[in-house]
Amino acid sequence: MVHAGAAVAYKNKVRHPRTVVGLNAARDRLMILVVDGRQPGIAQGMNYDDLAREMLRLGCSEALNLDGGGSSVMAIRENEISAMKILNHPTDGQERAVANVLGISVDQ
Repeated sequence: MVHAGAAVAYKNKVRHPRTVVGLNAARDRLMILVVDGRQPGIAQGMNYDDLAREMLRLGCSEALNLDGGGSSVMAIRENEISAMKILNHPTDGQERAVANVLGISVDQ
């Protein structure tokens, strides 16, 4: 999506749900963006150009599209109850069973 602080051009202009990660120039801040889509009246998704502009706006000098569609889900584990809480509105209405995940653990 973004390389060396500039958007990478794409011909594909279709809007879909997306999951993207990016780093700022100092490489000390990780941005994770999940975009909902395919939900008329709620969310239309983003195309690659939209996504690149948003990652630049967020301060990314590098950004990579990971996945999209129904597998784009952002969730957090609530420490008090150890339950997962979904933060976005997945196109399937719930988490999709997938074989991979990007997990972030924060030690306190």
